[in-house]
Amino acid sequence: MTKEEVMQAFEQTQNSFKQKEQEIASWKNQVNLLEQKMDGIVNAFQAMYDGLDLPADLDEETENQLQNRKDGIRLSVKSASRLERKWKDIQWPEDFAENFVTPEELVNEIKANKEQHSDKPKNSEQAETSTEQKQDEINTEPAAEVEKEETSEQKNQAGLAETERKSDIELVQEKAEINEKVLDGLTDFTNSLQKQFYSFFEKAVVPVIDGLYSGKKFSAEWISQLQEQNNEENERVIEWLDVYDRFIQEMTEFLETFNFHLYEPEEGALFDEETMEPIGVVENHEMEDEQVAEIVRFGLLSKQRDKEEPLLIRPAQVIVVKNREEQQEDTGEEQPNESGQ
Repeated sequence: MTKEEVMQAFEQTQNSFKQKEQEIASWKNQVNLLEQKMDGIVNAFQAMYDGLDLPADLDEETENQLQNRKDGIRLSVKSASRLERKWKDIQWPEDFAENFVTPEELVNEIKANKEQHSDKPKNSEQAETSTEQKQDEINTEPAAEVEKEETSEQKNQAGLAETERKSDIELVQEKAEINEKVLDGLTDFTNSLQKQFYSFFEKAVVPVIDGLYSGKKFSAEWISQLQEQNNEENERVIEWLDVYDRFIQEMTEFLETFNFHLYEPEEGALFDEETMEPIGVVENHEMEDEQVAEIVRFGLLSKQRDKEEPLLIRPAQVIVVKNREEQQEDTGEEQPNESGQ
C-alpha cells in the first residue's frame, strides 16, 4: 500500500469508530426503553386482570365459559410477567475505546518512533517546547507528521531518513489494523445484540399475543353461537369479552414502540413462500389452489432503519387450498350417452 492509502485506511477507521459509538449509544437507549416498557406491560396486564370480574347472575353454563376465558387470560398475564426474566442482561463493551488508536495517540507514536531512530540527541531548546506548541502538535494530523520526515534536519542523511519513512508508514498501518480489529469486535457485538433483540420479540413477546388472539378467536365463535340462540346474556358476554381487545392493544403498542408489526395475510391471497409457512391444506371448491384459506398464526415484521422493505422475523402460518381433481375412472366400458343408449 502507498503512504496515501495507508493514511486513508487509518482515517477511515476513525470515521467508522464514530459511527459505531453512535450505534452502541442508540442500542443502549433501545434496551433501556425496552426494560421500562416491559415493566409497564406487566403492571398494565396485572391491573386489567385484577379488575376483571365476571358479570353477576349469569346462568351456570355462561358463567363457566367466561371463567374458562378468564383462566386463559390469566395465563397470558403470567406469560407477560416472565418477559423480564427472559430478556438477557447485556454485557456492554465499556473498554472498547481503550484499545482504539486515536490520531493524537498516533502522532505521539510517530514522534517516539522518530526519536528512537535518530542518532542526534535533542538540545535543550527543543526540549523546552511551550504549552501552546505542544497543543498544536497534538492537533496535527498524522499525515502531516509523516511528511515532516522529508523536511527534518536529518534530510541530508538519506539512508536514515528512508529507514524512518518506512518505519513510520508501517507504524500507521499497524495502528490501522489494530483499529480494524476493534471495529470488527464492535460489529460482532452489535450483530449479536440485534439477533438477541429479534429473538426476544419472536419467541417471548409475540407468543403472548398469539395466546390472546387464540382466545379472541374462540370467543368470537362462542358469540356467534349465542347470537344464533338469541341468548339473553349476549350483550353482557360481548361486553366482558372486549377485554381481549384491550390486552391486544397494549401488546400491539408495545411492538410498535420498537418498530415491530404483526403480519396478517388476507384470506384468499395467493400463498407466498417468502412470507408464509404452510401448516396444512384443505379442500375448498369456492377457492383456487394455492389460495390462503385460513390464517393460523400471524407473522412478525421489523421496520429497518433506512430501508423501505421491512424485515421478516417470523412467517405467518397458514392453511392453503388444495382441491382434488375429480377424475372418472376408466373401466374400459363404453359410457352411455345422455339418452341412456
